[in-house]
Amino acid sequence: MKYSLVQKIEIWLLGRLVNVLWIIDIATGYPLNQSVKFAAKPFVFVSLILIGVLTYFIYVPFLSERFSVFNLSNNPKIALNSTPAPEVLGAGVPLVTIPTKIPDAMPFPEVSAKSVIVADVNSNTILHSISPEKKLASASTTKLMTALVSLNIYSLEDELTMSKECSEVESTRADLPPGEKFTVNTLLNAMLVYSAGDAACLLGTGKIDSNEFLYLMNEMAYDLKMENTFFTNTIGLDGLNGAQFSSAKDLYLLARATMAKPILKEIVAKPQVTVSSADGAFSTNLQNTNRLLAAIPNSVGIKTGTTQEAGEVLIYEYSKDTTDVMIIVMGSQDRFVDTTNILDWTLHSYTWVN
Repeated sequence: MKYSLVQKIEIWLLGRLVNVLWIIDIATGYPLNQSVKFAAKPFVFVSLILIGVLTYFIYVPFLSERFSVFNLSNNPKIALNSTPAPEVLGAGVPLVTIPTKIPDAMPFPEVSAKSVIVADVNSNTILHSISPEKKLASASTTKLMTALVSLNIYSLEDELTMSKECSEVESTRADLPPGEKFTVNTLLNAMLVYSAGDAACLLGTGKIDSNEFLYLMNEMAYDLKMENTFFTNTIGLDGLNGAQFSSAKDLYLLARATMAKPILKEIVAKPQVTVSSADGAFSTNLQNTNRLLAAIPNSVGIKTGTTQEAGEVLIYEYSKDTTDVMIIVMGSQDRFVDTTNILDWTLHSYTWVN
């Protein structure tokens, strides 16, 4: 324990008082252990009071650092004005509407999807699921993770030059010409709206090695607690022997992380986008691959995916008033029909009341 200047002075005074009492004891012949004679020695009595006061101010702080019983601020009966007011649980936090299941609701529809999750976004409640942790190919929903990592390593205005390798990748492409420069913001739009694999490839190689980018993708998956996910490419291509996979539960976590980023939330809601090179020499219009954005009012995104191994995959979100539902289907034969039927079931099976 470090003593303050005041405490050091108090200790010095205490030592001087002890010396004075010792001299008095010798001079008067009244030993200090004869307590009955203290009252006859007013000077001695006053001195002992001073010793007690100084001892309190020196040693109580010392003891209170080590034993909470000596710390008066820990006693609510004593320290009413010395402690901050307790925080009211939930104060200042908006109320979350939890959906309530309607009695005798219609049965869950038959779907072709191998894995399904229906979730209430606001309360983070799973309303229905089918094999939510089943490992399946994630297809182009992978691009959501590519986007999240890109936000961490790039500025939106950074310019990347399209490589020949990325311009020829076997995937849905926006046909971005090699040699042309594109901003990261433009590439994110092409990748998330049109599912452009050439844009995803460039984002994954434009600043760091592709293996390092993949490491960051898998590291973020770990941080998001995506326990049944592994990425081997930034595009969503089928991995060798099923090496690239995820689950409906993990895609839900990924989707929530994506929609928490305002720029990404804005992009995935766009029905179409115009993609141009930095110098304006190249420009093209791209339609969103998520047909439900136009087909269902109040649709807000978020990402499609299709490969031979994955079948059809869709992460979809519907938001109206207090209702905010996210649906994930994987391994579907018709993702849009499955999702439409699931949304209809959800809206007729639950109520959202303030």
